[in-house]
Amino acid sequence: TVEFLLQDGEFYLLEVNTRLQVEHPVTEEVVGVDLVKMQILTAADKFVFNSKDIRLPKGHSIECRVYAENPYMNGMPSTGKLGSIVWPEGPRRRYEYGFDSGDTITPYYDPMIAKVIVWDETRPRAIQKMIRTLQDSVVFGVHTNIPYLIEILSHEEFQAGTMTTRFVETFFPEGLKSNPENEMKDVPVEIYKKLIAQTGGGQVSSSGSNIEASAPSPWQSFWRGI
Repeated sequence: TVEFLLQDGEFYLLEVNTRLQVEHPVTEEVVGVDLVKMQILTAADKFVFNSKDIRLPKGHSIECRVYAENPYMNGMPSTGKLGSIVWPEGPRRRYEYGFDSGDTITPYYDPMIAKVIVWDETRPRAIQKMIRTLQDSVVFGVHTNIPYLIEILSHEEFQAGTMTTRFVETFFPEGLKSNPENEMKDVPVEIYKKLIAQTGGGQVSSSGSNIEASAPSPWQSFWRGI
């Protein structure tokens, strides 16, 4: 994998990795290839390169890594048992995850819960799709960096494409400031139905466990794992 930047005719080489990068889905979405399949076939001496299978880059893809960490405490690790997890469905939305409902996040291994990838025709549309996707994602049981990702995607510097390597230390030197509006949101109907199905018809507590179905309001118990 060759990592580089190309802007205004200037080429900047970043690094070369003798492996697939974590961000390989972005290339796959934009170019329309399956890099993992190609790698396996190459190892088995069965891969035949055909230039017709490689198209010119089309559209824009963004990948976000969802981690078990508390953005309101400057990224402090968040461990524990995962409750219900729901990723919203939709065209050109893709998820690659190593944890599922019921799994336990420990301090001994990488706390990345999932990679969320979206594609759209333009960068602004891809950004908005990613924001909506993250807003509709539900992870119970641990804190996640989802609100932090949303803040970054919504920032004018990011949307304008003018951010630098000092972006985080400039705008988020101490992580996120607590925002009650970020801590509880209405859960879309389709997500609500999936959560009800996962919990056997009951409601869901902040830890992902069942609580009595006669509680006053489902929204009071749907605490987003952030």
